[in-house]
Amino acid sequence: MGRTIYYTAMSVDGFIADPQGSLGWLDGLDHDPDGLLGWTAFDASVGSFVMGRATFDWLLSGPLADPTTPWPHRQPGWVLTHRPVERVPEGARLTFTDAPLGEVVAAAREAAAEADVWIAGGGVLASALARAGLVDEIWLSVAPVALGGGAPVLPAAAPLRLVQEGRNGDFAALRYVVGPQPS
Repeated sequence: MGRTIYYTAMSVDGFIADPQGSLGWLDGLDHDPDGLLGWTAFDASVGSFVMGRATFDWLLSGPLADPTTPWPHRQPGWVLTHRPVERVPEGARLTFTDAPLGEVVAAAREAAAEADVWIAGGGVLASALARAGLVDEIWLSVAPVALGGGAPVLPAAAPLRLVQEGRNGDFAALRYVVGPQPS
């Protein structure tokens, strides 16, 4: 069985989006998609994903605002929401659900088979999943930018153990295992 991984970028002061919900602060920073904890190998390892409604809405209002823009992910995904969805991008294989977190992750794991499950955002969802013991690893690309506020990467406590670190372009690349420290 694959891992469940929260894969994200954050500012050096711990935010994944600025106070306006923008990721524009990432523009212009050097990051090699084939480098340490880069997107290319990660995406190839992912068999499904789980995201929160705020992340889905951000995609629709930003990168996918033009309805002719194709859905960027090949994997099936689950979007946690209690509200009806007005538009589903063409080509997206999405399940919209308000089922308990454990059921959603179990369905995503089943769909992923031996591949990994990507926790695609945001921090509130990742924190809830980590508290429930449903996140195996956190992969962080830490940008040399201070935002001073915004959406936190993890708004709740989670025990982490650093298992890999390095540099990818302008970013510090950090991989953590979620769970108690070994004795």
